[in-house]
Amino acid sequence: MNRALSISLLFFLLFMFSVPAFGRSMVTGQVVDAETGKPIENAAVYICWTKPGAGPPGLAGEDIVEVAETLTDSEGSFKIPKYSTFLKQYEFTVYKNGYVCWNSRDIFPTYQKRKDFRIKDGMVIKLEHFKEEYSKE
Repeated sequence: MNRALSISLLFFLLFMFSVPAFGRSMVTGQVVDAETGKPIENAAVYICWTKPGAGPPGLAGEDIVEVAETLTDSEGSFKIPKYSTFLKQYEFTVYKNGYVCWNSRDIFPTYQKRKDFRIKDGMVIKLEHFKEEYSKE
């Protein structure tokens, strides 16, 4: 293989593997009422992408990569950034007055850890109505 072809192939492979690895794309989703399934308009959708911070293990913390927020439209639809698998750390939150805040890490109002959520295109977030017996803290 000649040198020019080898260099071209190397640049092509670097481009193909670096763009999906470090780039971001957009994903869509919908916020609906958990009881009725109807879309919820003007729900606040927030995501904070982070990566491990520099420093000793256990003390490094997290560095913010990007923060994005938007409101759902009349169909409850939203669009947010999604990063490659190198940046798996995120906190995703959806809130609308009158509903329980939905979070990707904790299940409210019990604060149990959520284990089953992944950012994906076409996701549906179901908001539960806030009940009188729930603490407002």
